[in-house]
Amino acid sequence: ESVAMLNPLSADLAVMRRTLLNGLLENVAFNINRRNSDVKLFEFGKIYRKINGIYEEKKCLGIALSGNFNSESWTGNIRKAAFFDLKGLVQQIFVRLDIQVTDEKPANDDNFLDGIEFIYGNKSLGKLGIINKKLAKKLGVSQDTFFAQLNWDEMLVLANQHDLKYKEISKFPGSRRDLALLIDSTVKY
Repeated sequence: ESVAMLNPLSADLAVMRRTLLNGLLENVAFNINRRNSDVKLFEFGKIYRKINGIYEEKKCLGIALSGNFNSESWTGNIRKAAFFDLKGLVQQIFVRLDIQVTDEKPANDDNFLDGIEFIYGNKSLGKLGIINKKLAKKLGVSQDTFFAQLNWDEMLVLANQHDLKYKEISKFPGSRRDLALLIDSTVKY
């Protein structure tokens, strides 16, 4: 299914990418190596495949989560990112675009230890799962990493079938103010 380049710059750039996974994993590794182990990344990009002599180009959305899901705070405990955190993010995207997923089935993908695929009718909207440890280690990532790749072109076609409603953004930016008053000491309340 790989699309070969006619005049590649080097051996590792001889084919067009078939997934957004490798680039996002490299970015996760880059961040972890610089002591930023809590990573949430996304990328819009194109993937390329050749199926039965026909070239296919798709725009996709890739999302990667690794490390802690929430940041350190006095209001709550730190917790590691999990499969269902990423699934919740993907489902929020479907809700925003008013897309009703008709089926979820196990993803048949060697890149995932465990994963699911989102189906609308007979079309795949995308896959998500936990990255295979061997692949992650090969790219320099030693912690659990979760990845989703959504077929953005297909999702936009489905989103355009519905009337999306927009709300105007306020002209005035939000603000938080602290008000201090100087009052005579004889005032009781």
